[in-house]
Amino acid sequence: MAFNVLSCDGGGIRGYMTARIIEALNSKTSGKLLSEVDGLFGTSTGGLVSVGLAVGVTPETLRQIYRDQAGTIFTPNSIFDDSLEGGPGIFECQYVATGLYDVMHPHTQDKTFGEIFGDKLLCVNTAQLQDTALPHPRWQPRTLNNRGIETPWTVKLIDAALATSAAPTYFPPHLIDGLGYFADGGTFANNPLLNGIEVARRANLIKDIAQVGAISIGTGIDQTGIPAADVPSALDWGALAWMRPREASSAIPSTALLNMSLALSADNISTLAAGLMGNNVIRLDPVLDTPVPLDGYTTSDFTVMDNAVDALITTQAFDDAVNAVLAWQKTPMETSE
Repeated sequence: MAFNVLSCDGGGIRGYMTARIIEALNSKTSGKLLSEVDGLFGTSTGGLVSVGLAVGVTPETLRQIYRDQAGTIFTPNSIFDDSLEGGPGIFECQYVATGLYDVMHPHTQDKTFGEIFGDKLLCVNTAQLQDTALPHPRWQPRTLNNRGIETPWTVKLIDAALATSAAPTYFPPHLIDGLGYFADGGTFANNPLLNGIEVARRANLIKDIAQVGAISIGTGIDQTGIPAADVPSALDWGALAWMRPREASSAIPSTALLNMSLALSADNISTLAAGLMGNNVIRLDPVLDTPVPLDGYTTSDFTVMDNAVDALITTQAFDDAVNAVLAWQKTPMETSE
C-alpha cells in the first residue's frame, strides 16, 4: 500500500500560493487530499503550512493568514533596518519573531510533537546551529517529527514553526529548550520531501521509497539569476556583493547568495526525487511572471501569485495530481514489520 505524502517547500510569503494550491487540490478531490494523506512534510513557510494542517487549520484559513496577517508576520525589528523597505537586515535581523508567534500560537497552542502522534507523520526541517550531543559538536540538519526520530516528544509545535522559518538575516535564530538555537531548514533542504521519506523509513512506516506517492508543492519559479553582463569584474564579488540588498530595478537579485541557495536547494531535491521516484512524485510549482520577495506582500505581489496559481491549476500537472490523489488509500499508521 502506498504511503501518501504532501510536501511543501520554503519560500516566505509565497506560502500563500502553497495554501491556495492545497485548497484547490483538496476541493477537486472532494477533501480526499487531506483526509487520505499519511505524511505532511514542510520546510520554512512550508513547515508553517504543514504544522497548521497537522493541528486542523484548513487551507482556506492558511490562505487568509498569509493574505491578511502578513504585516504581523513581518514585524520590523527596528526603524533603522526597516528603512531598507524589505529584504534582509544588514546589522541585525530584519524582523522580530513575535509577530509570527502571535499568528501561529492561537492554532498550535503549546501542543508538542508527542501529543500529535496520531495517524499522520509530521516532518519539519530546521538547521540546528550546534548539536552538543555529538562527539564533535557542530551544526546539524534536523527533521523534527512526531515519531520520536531524533526529536524529543516534548518539543512544541510552535517552536518547530519558529525554528523552521528562522531565515538568516530575516528572522532571528530560534531557541528550543534543551537543544539550542535553530535556523531556517531551507539552508539545507528547502524541499523537504526526501528528509521526510527518510524519517518514515526509520520509523518503520515504509520499507522502501517505492512505497511513497507524493505531491510536492514549490513556491514559484521566478526566473531569477545573475546575467553575465551584470558581473563586470568577478574579482569584486566578495561578501558584500553576494549578500547586500538591492533595489527592485537591479538585474542582480537582492542577497543573491541566500536566494540562490534557497532556490537551488529546492531544485536539487526536486531533481533527485524525480530520479528516485519517477511518476510517484508530482511536482506543482507555479511560474511567476515577476519575482516576489520572501517578504513581499503588496497588492501587486498577491496579484502575481494569484495569476501564477490560476495558471497552474489549468495544467496537466495539476490534473495528474488530482488523479493521483483520487487513487489514494490511507495507510494504517502502525509500523511496518
